[in-house]
Amino acid sequence: MTEFSLSTTIDAPKERVWEVLKEFGEISKWNPGVVESHSTTDATGGIGAERRCDLGKGQWVEERIVGWEEGKSLDINIFDSNVPLSDATVTLSVESLDEGESRVDLNINYKLKYGPLGMLMDLMMGKRSYRRAMNGLLAGLKHHSETGKDVETDVPAAASA
Repeated sequence: MTEFSLSTTIDAPKERVWEVLKEFGEISKWNPGVVESHSTTDATGGIGAERRCDLGKGQWVEERIVGWEEGKSLDINIFDSNVPLSDATVTLSVESLDEGESRVDLNINYKLKYGPLGMLMDLMMGKRSYRRAMNGLLAGLKHHSETGKDVETDVPAAASA
């Protein structure tokens, strides 16, 4: 498994950032790597909620919330896709900072398909691609939380959550 962490500071209260995150099926509004998204379960948040994300160029992922701490964090598992991921979990955590700011921490653990070839792919381009996608996700979350405006889609993307 490959793992890395990123974080960003957002000029919005924690509650505002959480409102954006908890609308699970609406990630395409703020993640520039997602062309279109929608909930695929009746639950739109909380453990068990699922969504499908169209990443453009025929790529897609299906994700499920597997961990949920109301107002604080969520764990998202990519359980099906046509991208070269065999397993991936993203954790997003939000905490309050001084003067109405928030900090969002992102941790991702993933493994690529194709065994040893997948490990080589990860070394050559995968980690760089996923890091770029996750930086885009955080930048989009920041923009949307601060302004309320949707972000422009930036295809191609490597992963959704």
